[in-house]
Amino acid sequence: MKLPRLVTLALSALMAAAVVTLLVTTPAVPGHGPPSPCPSRWDGDRFGGWVPETSRLAGVDDVLVPGSPVEVLFCAYSGENVEARRPLTGSRPVAGADRIARDLSFLAATPDSALSVCTAIGGRATSYLLRFTYGDGAVVWVGSADEPTSCATTTNGTVTSLVYIGESLTEAYDSGGWELPRADSACDSGGRRGQHERLVPEGATSVVVCRRVADTWTGSRYGEAEARRLAGLLNASPAYPGEPGGCIGPPGLFRVAFGYPEGPPASVTVRGGCAFTALLVAEVGEPVWREVRLLASHG
Repeated sequence: MKLPRLVTLALSALMAAAVVTLLVTTPAVPGHGPPSPCPSRWDGDRFGGWVPETSRLAGVDDVLVPGSPVEVLFCAYSGENVEARRPLTGSRPVAGADRIARDLSFLAATPDSALSVCTAIGGRATSYLLRFTYGDGAVVWVGSADEPTSCATTTNGTVTSLVYIGESLTEAYDSGGWELPRADSACDSGGRRGQHERLVPEGATSVVVCRRVADTWTGSRYGEAEARRLAGLLNASPAYPGEPGGCIGPPGLFRVAFGYPEGPPASVTVRGGCAFTALLVAEVGEPVWREVRLLASHG
């Protein structure tokens, strides 16, 4: 039976309305949603060491940036370093999000609320928020800074690194590309992931033992056998969080830099009766001193 034209039009209108209602009321597929833009202000009470929110992504309690993000946006907050809280002054995407994440994941980080003790030096400072976005829309924020005293911390809100990366951030923001500069000298200090648990993380394949004479560091390089032996001696002494104090022992100042197949070195300073990093200190005895002195005098 053929329906009258008016009835047909009415049914068509009802069906269209039902489809629209279904589209409007159907809940969105659960997900992370679109990434947030740069916050309009830096609300941390110091330069670096702050993020607007903490991610729940797996791995953020171990490294600064886990996994392989697909893009990163740099948010800059620049001005004189008299007041940390300041408005957004600019933003830009930077190429190589996965490479930046990989470099940052190798930095020594601790779940504790690590703070750098900075001296007061006037000048310009820029706090940076890095918004890493993943393929599924998840976001990890990292907060750091480039400031005159070179001691700003870097955090994702869960773990914090005392390794200073301010100059690298500014170069990346200015150029749009990333390059984590390597140390000018093997004797320069540095930090590596795992040094919040032990002085020397596993896997070292080389070591440079440096001795300071006057104001100059001189170093001797060795292979895996020497690296493993010295790492074992250093790790044999219980290490605890803190700063070296009352380190009674032979005179001299040494820096030991352990190299790895990839990522930054793990540096340990030996002075008096102590061996220490930015996060840990251990009391060491004659076996460590004898080995360090021997390696520093040869090579």
